Order: sequence, then C-alpha cells, then structure tokens
Amino acid sequence: MQAPWIIENSNLNLVPSPLLSVKVSSSGPSSLLTQIAGYWKLDEVSGTRFDSTANALDMNEQNGPVASGQGLISLAAVFDGGIAGGFLGFDDSASLFNPYGDFTINLWFNNPAAVPENILFSMVDETQSLSLMIDCGLEFPSGPTSAQLFFYTDNQTSYVTAPVGTISAGWHMATFIASYAGSTISIYLDGILAGHSAFGGMNSYTPGLTSLGAEYDSNFFQVGSQDETGVWNRALTPTEISTLYNGGAGITYPFS
Repeated sequence: MQAPWIIENSNLNLVPSPLLSVKVSSSGPSSLLTQIAGYWKLDEVSGTRFDSTANALDMNEQNGPVASGQGLISLAAVFDGGIAGGFLGFDDSASLFNPYGDFTINLWFNNPAAVPENILFSMVDETQSLSLMIDCGLEFPSGPTSAQLFFYTDNQTSYVTAPVGTISAGWHMATFIASYAGSTISIYLDGILAGHSAFGGMNSYTPGLTSLGAEYDSNFFQVGSQDETGVWNRALTPTEISTLYNGGAGITYPFS
C-alpha cells in the first residue's frame, strides 16, 4: 500500500505521510453516488469498457485495440502511447456531464515511462475544429525528475499545473476539479491538494468525443495504465477525495 503525500513546503515537495487508511462506512448509500455522471472500472480484458452507473456511457476502443493488465483493483486499461493507435472514448459527451457547471474527474494512473506528455482524460468540441474543452494529464517537461500534472480547460484559457518532481513507481490517484462557485480549478495527487488556479468558466462549445488515454485526433497519448475512472457533476469534497484514495488502496463503485 502506498503512503499518501503531504506538502512539505511551498515548492510542493511531496513526502510520504503516515496517515491511516480511511475506513469506508457501509451504512447507507455513499455520498459519492450523488451526481455521479459515469464510472469505468476498466476491468474488461478488451473491447468495450462498460460504465458501472445507470447512465450506460460505455467507452469503446478508438483507432485500435486497448490492452488490459493488472490494475489497482482487478484489471486496468493499458495504453501503449499510440503504437497501436488505441485509446478509449465515446462521442455523446453531452450526456456525460455539463462542463458549464462544477465537475470532478478522478482516476488512477500507473505510468512507467517519463514521456513528454501523457493524456489521461480529454474532451473536445464537436464543431469548432475539435478545440480542447478539457485536457488532464501528466507531463515531464525536463526529464524524469520534472513530473507535473496539468488540467487545461476552455482550450487552455484556464489551466493549472502541479509540479511534483519525481513520481514513484506504482499507482497514483489524480483528481481534477472545476468549481464555478469557487472560481477555481484544482488538482489533487493521492488525496492531497497539489495545485489550484483561477477559473473563468467555459466558452460555448458543443461537447464532442470524451477520451481516455489520448487526445482525439492528436499525437499525444498515455503510456501506462489507467484504472477506476469516474466523473461527477459537482466538486467533490476533500473528505470524499480521501475516501476514494482510501490510504492508497482505492475503492470502487458503488463505494460501499
């Protein structure tokens, strides 16, 4: 089990914290079921990856096959950085969530390679030359010790980066939150706030393809594995983020 991270100083040096695992209560439905838009366990060996919620927003293979491998919980989707061209996605993003209100994207990633830019989650506009509405990922601008998470919205009009230095091997949880109420966009790494910035909202777009593991019609892909990916139509609370992290063990839908 991996330790959570704590912020040691203003330069965002991350060190392991001795926090205990969060005990998940089984009494009654979890608050994490409130306004959940889609959740993909990514346990399928190949082909379609099914949405665990009643919204049935299933992810299909795009441009090629997507392999599977050992996940944080059961199996995970394994992306090869575009060698076979495969990533996951679906076209009806308008059914997923409304990017003109608060939203949260939470996922686990295991990236063994320090490639310049790993795309974890992306949404493009359907009509305006596939402009990027949302782009979340991990990049290494200056080599293996320069890792930073990024969260771009509105074709990079509002964005935040979270420098984390060196990413240790194994699974890590990334949480991306856009809050209209708080006028902020935020990134959490392993349950701990790692960066935030001002958020000016989104221009008018027509949601197009939502994808995991790549930007649609782009040269940027993920190299590594992704597991337990969820989207909510609200900003999750720090307590809920800690529940999802669960001391590094994670928790899967329906969170009980």
